[in-house]
Amino acid sequence: MWASHPEVLLIDATYKTNRFRMPLVQFTGVSNLHTNFNIGFCFINSEDENAYVWTIQRLSDLISARGGQPPQVIVTDNEDGLKNACDTVFPDAQQILCTWHIDKNVLGRARKTWITNDSEEDGKTAQEFMGHWRNVACSKTLVEFRDNWAILEGQYAEQVELINYLKAEYLPLRHQWVDFWADQAMNYGTR
Repeated sequence: MWASHPEVLLIDATYKTNRFRMPLVQFTGVSNLHTNFNIGFCFINSEDENAYVWTIQRLSDLISARGGQPPQVIVTDNEDGLKNACDTVFPDAQQILCTWHIDKNVLGRARKTWITNDSEEDGKTAQEFMGHWRNVACSKTLVEFRDNWAILEGQYAEQVELINYLKAEYLPLRHQWVDFWADQAMNYGTR
């Protein structure tokens, strides 16, 4: 399957969820029908860049041995060690952040920092906030992105800590997760 669909590679690691208490790295591909398929799995001894480089290099060796093409796009979470390892082994691949991981982190932060003020809030909830956040992430143009961000920031101005978190953690990386930029990377191979 991977030889037929080498363009996109998803890499994720689970932490301490097995009896060995070791990270398990999962490599997944995406078919032309937008279905996922497993490429491989690997236990690693630590969650550092060197362990990720070793693991990803083994995958690259497998690609080379079979005469395959390296991935054009790699999807990961926002873990620096993993992202750096991908840059080391596949320097020409565009890296995109997994929106599932981003949404999970943003929802966790929203639940943790949510400020309720009944007189001003009109029943706004963290779940409703996430709907506005998804509008930002699903923006198809730069203008739409700016408009959706302005709406979110305006409607949730009282959530200062949460808005500041988004500005610090995710807005600087928007070219790696907003649909508009991700589509450009997928279609044009821009870095």
